[in-house]
Amino acid sequence: MSSRKFSLLFCSSLLLCFLSVDSSSLHCPADICQCYENHLEETVWNCTRLTSASQLWNGGHLPLHGDLQKSELVQHLLIADSKIDFPDDLTPHFPNLKTLELSNNLIICSKHLIWLLKLNDKLQDPENVQCTSPQTFNGTQILKALQLIHDVDARCPERCVCELAHVHKDDQYVTVRVSCNNLGLTEIPKTLPENVTIHMDLSNNRIEDVSELTKNPSYSRVTVLYLANNRIQSISSLEDSDWIKQFSLLSLQGNLLKEIPTDALNNVFHHQDINGVRMLLSNNPWKCDCITITQFQSFIAKHKQLVKDVSNVTCGPAEGESAGKKVIAVELTSVCSTVGNNAINLMDVLNVILALLTLATIGKLLYDYYAYRKTGQLPWIASKLP
Repeated sequence: MSSRKFSLLFCSSLLLCFLSVDSSSLHCPADICQCYENHLEETVWNCTRLTSASQLWNGGHLPLHGDLQKSELVQHLLIADSKIDFPDDLTPHFPNLKTLELSNNLIICSKHLIWLLKLNDKLQDPENVQCTSPQTFNGTQILKALQLIHDVDARCPERCVCELAHVHKDDQYVTVRVSCNNLGLTEIPKTLPENVTIHMDLSNNRIEDVSELTKNPSYSRVTVLYLANNRIQSISSLEDSDWIKQFSLLSLQGNLLKEIPTDALNNVFHHQDINGVRMLLSNNPWKCDCITITQFQSFIAKHKQLVKDVSNVTCGPAEGESAGKKVIAVELTSVCSTVGNNAINLMDVLNVILALLTLATIGKLLYDYYAYRKTGQLPWIASKLP
């Protein structure tokens, strides 16, 4: 055999050997993964220290022979010692995936990872795969956390921002912050996340009507509500409502309120621990006439620990001499004195008139009696009687 033919035969054999190398490793991102076939001849990628999901399929890991070694053929993916917060959805890149293992990772549970819910039946040992951050979800099982995030996001009011603020370890007490401030809203949103306690911020909008709080069952779960800097003129629709009986904080600062249903609020606070309830009422044009301020001052005095900004609750600009004064500092005698003095003066006049009429009547009777005894003549009115 000529040396040339021998060389060609050797090169051909070498190429065949090279092409017969385990196909699972040919497309393997070797800098972060170990790729092999298990005893069932299924492709396994065991990857560590990922910082981005795209490391698993980017252009730096091209197959050496055909398309047989692409990530589409991977059936078992193990990721460890990585920070998992990437928004990249793995499912299109690993369509034949049978198992996914995520042990020993830093897992940041957020909206970025919601795609993992599509792999819930493939996730290995899910009860022991837990979120490590944010603090809200630290120690929470990953699929439960992501399902909560998904459900809250799906029911979040349009244009608002919803985030989980507190998740109890047994998932029984979940608190969601719903922020809808400064959106130009003219009415209270009708849709809210379900089965959670809600702290809601509707400040800096153009809301006038609060009746949605009583009509919409979803608001029975809103315990903290900021309605500061809106255009609310009345909260009378909240009287005797279920909502007003269960809130823990209500901010009505910077609205157009002149009075509030103090009797209804007194009844509510009488039956609950008011140390856990707060109201904010400053920067409203409060009415300070005699009747209104008497009731309002009594309410504030009775629940001083409830109205947290009581020192900034002032009479409105249309309240005459009381305008701008702190409601708690207004002297009732100064507000009620004019009405009282007028009433007293009127009574004095009436009393004097009645006294004079009485004296005149008595005088006339005495005169008629004297005239009758002297002349026998009856009084003129008596002579006209039949």
